[in-house]
Amino acid sequence: DSFCNDISGDFDIKTIPVSINLDKFSRKNPVVKKGHIGFSEEKPLFGLVARLSPEKNIEYAISLFSKIKNSNLAIFGSGPLKTSLESILSKNKYSNIKIINHKENINDYYNIFDAFILTSKIEGTPFSIAEAMAFELPIFSTDVGDIKNTFSKNNEISFLSGNIKEDTNLIRYFLKNI
Repeated sequence: DSFCNDISGDFDIKTIPVSINLDKFSRKNPVVKKGHIGFSEEKPLFGLVARLSPEKNIEYAISLFSKIKNSNLAIFGSGPLKTSLESILSKNKYSNIKIINHKENINDYYNIFDAFILTSKIEGTPFSIAEAMAFELPIFSTDVGDIKNTFSKNNEISFLSGNIKEDTNLIRYFLKNI
């Protein structure tokens, strides 16, 4: 609705909400395990599903999890920054962060996430948050685009401030209470 309010002209405006197939995006017996992507079952796993491009701010997610060693981050996607992001991980030997290619069956992987994170600088209304909500995952997201307006009525979202110290403390607090 907030985007439609910014549009003017002589035409009818209709809002179509973001929707996903709940038969596909819902908890069920996992087909994959954390071990399938190289992580132990013991540590909490945060999932990030996004195009590997500058506006997604994946470097910030890597910075966060470089300081949070008692959990893992799996980044699912492909895009122009894939090689440079893999180089950052390799150079710094971050064993708790992995880049996984784009998966057509991403719904199978949401089943193994303990939480979801999105660190975008720019967004509209991301399907990945709707998908994570369908799996009843706790969500950590930047407050950009229409995210707060569309999703903030749900208690599952914690908004990241963009301050590395504040955001690592927020995630550590969550990890202490799961």
